[in-house]
Amino acid sequence: MREVGSERLHALDAARGFALLLGIVFHATVSFLPAPPGVPLWVVMDNHRSVTLSVVFYVVHMFRMTMFFLVAGFFARMSFHKKGPRGFARDRLKRIGIPLVVGWPILFAAIAGVSIIPATAELLRRRQGRAASSGTESSGEGDNAPRLAASA
Repeated sequence: MREVGSERLHALDAARGFALLLGIVFHATVSFLPAPPGVPLWVVMDNHRSVTLSVVFYVVHMFRMTMFFLVAGFFARMSFHKKGPRGFARDRLKRIGIPLVVGWPILFAAIAGVSIIPATAELLRRRQGRAASSGTESSGEGDNAPRLAASA
């Protein structure tokens, strides 16, 4: 086994930084992807969709994900040869496993909250709209909407 030097590979750091900056371009183009009317692909969708930007989106995505995997594999091999199998596994568990176990429930709750709260508000708004359009003497689930909205 060859001894791996401890000097920093600045070219790979620059490549990784470039891929991170491409992430800004990637996420900025999502709003312009062509999609069927009424089907949001992103939180904010532009009315003027662009086929050109969708090509940029897919090319950037394929390039940067491939680059991330390539660079990650290269650094993982270097770390494996430097620390050995047991040290590598311990390091991966410490650097990936612990943040995953601690952070995943927090992120899951936040994502669920961001998804469920607007959906619930939209459902209540639609129920109130149906109750208002059917009149005040209607019976059924539309009658519960004003009480639900007032109590929430």
